[in-house]
Amino acid sequence: MDKQEKINLISLIIIVGFTVAIIYHYLAASYYQLGYPHNTFLFNPNDQFNDFFNHLKITLNPYWGNIYKGVYFPFFYILLGLFSNVYPIILFNSAFSIFLLSFFGICYYYLNNKSKLITFQNAFVFTFLSYPMLFLLDRGNFEAFTFIFLFLFVFFYPKHPRLSLLFLIFPIASKAIPAIFLLLPLSDKKYKDVFITIFIVGILTLGSYALLPGGFVQNLTNHFLNLRLQDQYYVFNNKDRELGISLFALIKYFLVWIFPNQPEELLSVKIYSVYLPISVIFGLIIAIVFYPKKMAYWKKITLLVCAMNLLPAISMDYKLINIFIPIFLFIASKEKKKTDCYFAILFTLLLIPKQYYLPFYNYNSISSVLNPILMILLVFQIFHEELNLKIHPRKVLVT
Repeated sequence: MDKQEKINLISLIIIVGFTVAIIYHYLAASYYQLGYPHNTFLFNPNDQFNDFFNHLKITLNPYWGNIYKGVYFPFFYILLGLFSNVYPIILFNSAFSIFLLSFFGICYYYLNNKSKLITFQNAFVFTFLSYPMLFLLDRGNFEAFTFIFLFLFVFFYPKHPRLSLLFLIFPIASKAIPAIFLLLPLSDKKYKDVFITIFIVGILTLGSYALLPGGFVQNLTNHFLNLRLQDQYYVFNNKDRELGISLFALIKYFLVWIFPNQPEELLSVKIYSVYLPISVIFGLIIAIVFYPKKMAYWKKITLLVCAMNLLPAISMDYKLINIFIPIFLFIASKEKKKTDCYFAILFTLLLIPKQYYLPFYNYNSISSVLNPILMILLVFQIFHEELNLKIHPRKVLVT
């Protein structure tokens, strides 16, 4: 597939997926009088934008004395605190307007066509009809800004690797899991740059713990307590299965299906106790596949994004926004292979709503199963291709 064929296929699937979801949820609400969650593919309307406002409320004292517990790392709250005097709704509108304009600009750059009208049309579809974007805006989640920094890192890395690592500092210092992107410079033996990045993140994190009210030790202790409470709420109470994309939730679904007589809460506890080695093994598989230097850049980024989305025990649908990064690279890639259509379909199925509730299916919407499976298929298709290339080296058609 050439660039325009990829864009056309992805845009078509997004439009069809969005349209089918709108019709389905409209019929559920208007004709069958069903309420939430059957009447929308987004989150509970009563909680709209609260990922933003809840964090904003606690930014000056995130780790203790609050009903809503802070779970991000302290440097995030230090930065957010700089805007604490701005009226919340003005801050929200300003921040997400900047994000939307940035995302639309990125789309316009990668979807560029001879016709400006067609380019604008495709950029509009990617921005305003894709499920990850709509869900992210509905939650008002700060993953929007993590995405921007990760995109800048990925964009600048091939030509300016040292400069690009500056953009990786904020995501790692805020959420830790984006540190998996350090595999990229590690695979290129840029050990000194990786060490400096980790050192800066460490200084920012430790210093931020000390600056926040309560002091270093108390903030550190309460932060990890908050993370544990978050696990208990989402994992042990099975909230992770609601609009989640983690490998943990997928494993739990299959075990619930295999052992229907076992209490789901008990299964959650048992899986959680062994999940760390499972996620490490899956991560090692990705790292092994990732290592070859000749692998296409978009494939490396696909592996990293899938690992970042899948491996945490708690991983919600707004993190699917990061799938756009490898999609843009895939579209821009000049390499032509027979599997291009397969990859385009897998990528795009992650961009459409799948909150469908079947009568015989009692594990919430089918999206919590399909999304992690789609990412696993991406990982193993890349694994399969790279293994074949090692065993049977061959020329790739490039235009």
